[in-house]
Parts: sequence; C-alpha cells; structure tokens
Amino acid sequence: MKLNNKKFDIILATKCMSAKDLSKKSGVNVITLSKLRNGSVARPQTIGRLAAALEVDVTELIEN
Repeated sequence: MKLNNKKFDIILATKCMSAKDLSKKSGVNVITLSKLRNGSVARPQTIGRLAAALEVDVTELIEN
C-alpha cells in the first residue's frame, strides 16, 4: 500500500499534528513515516496504525 501524500498532509494539518506527534500516537517510527512519504510501500498494519491514530478510515490515506 502506498501513502497518498497530499491527503496525508491535509489530514495532519487538520489534526494540527507533526510527523513526530503521529509517530508517538501511532507507534510507527519517524523514519518509517519518512520512508512512506518518499514512496516506500507500507504493510497494511502500518497504514492501519496511522489511520487509527489519525481517527480516519484507511482509504483516506492510501493511493487509489
């Protein structure tokens, strides 16, 4: 699964969160977040953790 960076940035801004804040809340390492934002493919459980921490549906974070 690939992260949709545009949607991801909008959600982070809406929640007033930084990548560091999200890392703490989701348990996903900041380095992993950086890799995802640079095009790496994520495991479904990683996207699930991010979605849960951001209180959004998984489909809001991934590319179609």
